[in-house]
Amino acid sequence: MALVCLDLDIDTSTPDGQMIMRQHANLAQWQAERIAQYSVETVQRHAEQGRPIGPPPVGYKLVRNGTGHASYAIDSKYKSHVETIDRLYLEFESSDRVVLELHKKGFKSRRGKTYTKSQVTRILQNIRYTGKQEYDGNIYQGNWPAIRSTEAQNKIEAIFKRNRRTNHTQNVLIKKKYVYLLQGLLKCPKCSSSMMPKPGTGGRKKKQYYPYYLCVKADKTKGIDCDTNYVPAEAIDRAVIEFIRKLRLDNETIEKVIGRANRATSGRINAIDKDLKRVKESLHQIRIKISNVVDVLADKGVSQLKPLKEKLEHLSQEEQELIREEKRLEQEISAEKRQAGSAHEQIQTLHLFNDLYAMNRDHSERLKMLMPRFIKYVICHFTDKEKGIGRLELGLFGRPFAGSENAEIWNETLKKLAEQCNKQLIADWRKEHANGNGRKRKAAPTGVPSEPCLHRDDSAAGVVLSPANEFIPGYQMG
Repeated sequence: MALVCLDLDIDTSTPDGQMIMRQHANLAQWQAERIAQYSVETVQRHAEQGRPIGPPPVGYKLVRNGTGHASYAIDSKYKSHVETIDRLYLEFESSDRVVLELHKKGFKSRRGKTYTKSQVTRILQNIRYTGKQEYDGNIYQGNWPAIRSTEAQNKIEAIFKRNRRTNHTQNVLIKKKYVYLLQGLLKCPKCSSSMMPKPGTGGRKKKQYYPYYLCVKADKTKGIDCDTNYVPAEAIDRAVIEFIRKLRLDNETIEKVIGRANRATSGRINAIDKDLKRVKESLHQIRIKISNVVDVLADKGVSQLKPLKEKLEHLSQEEQELIREEKRLEQEISAEKRQAGSAHEQIQTLHLFNDLYAMNRDHSERLKMLMPRFIKYVICHFTDKEKGIGRLELGLFGRPFAGSENAEIWNETLKKLAEQCNKQLIADWRKEHANGNGRKRKAAPTGVPSEPCLHRDDSAAGVVLSPANEFIPGYQMG
């Protein structure tokens, strides 16, 4: 195979063409490396000159000094925030306590939101507040005024170092590393933010590991913007899996959910279709007007060129806008139609999930990779948190493997996995009930549907609710 470029007179099928190609490649690599080197040298020079590197932190604003170089000027409003954070941290020696005190005083960030622990930590550890900056392991004096003294910065760093040594002791042995199956899927019932893994340890003699989920917003704001509710991970993961496995046997519920979802999809399609008809009618009228303008221009000649040209440009612009709107609405209708599913598809998907779970019940990492293919989100609504009584809300995908170039490969792979699983289940059943042990025989396990689902859309096929006041086993753990 050879590359022939007529513009550059390159033909890699010849020795001369190969030589020219290598020269072009070497020149391009040299240019890229030279640009990278120049960028590093420029940043180094700015640091040595005391010019700031990067955007201004809270408490400063970017300005130009008398020589036209960039510098920081003090923002009086947020300077008081930084000084208050420094004073509170030196007093309480806790970032969490600083966040709570800032909330009590009504302090908000530049975006008008509650200060989070990570924001407070960055402010406390940023040496640019001392009028200096760090680059490539070296400290350089800056050309802006300081808000924090060097002595205060050293005290803050010493407290951080002491807290890290205290809170992250090397003697805690975590005997169990838990795989959080619903990580990225579990949502907070109050603020709809994701719930993150937040393990804890307990016990006087032996440090026991307890896996929990906690709302991201609650963790960042220390319970200010959302309640700090810890959800035991093992209990909620097990409850969700068992609920899905039981759901595959409840065809009536599946049909109701899919019917409700399809009715909602149908309503959205009808609304979009009305908008599409309106746009098409407007587009038809615009094209008639354009045709009339062209006819008038042909009849009256050059004398009417200027006013008609302006009108024609205006009509052409409206036409292009309507064409874009038409395409957008057609794409929305197509997407809504793809979301419409059937109860049969959902039942197939649930059977597939059950078989894949049976194959991988001892491989948590595999289960964690599979979960997002079947579940869009999980919300746990508790009516009695102490007893673990509440309701699960699940957004399920009816078509797990959609929109992928490898959909056919997934299909064949899943077929083989399902067949292997069924063969193993039947073999185990026969082994268990061989030789007539006198006990009443159970029916042999049945296989999954022969055609696993191929497609998955970004929207859930349906939202499923568990029965009201369902007990979540093991919720009282920890």
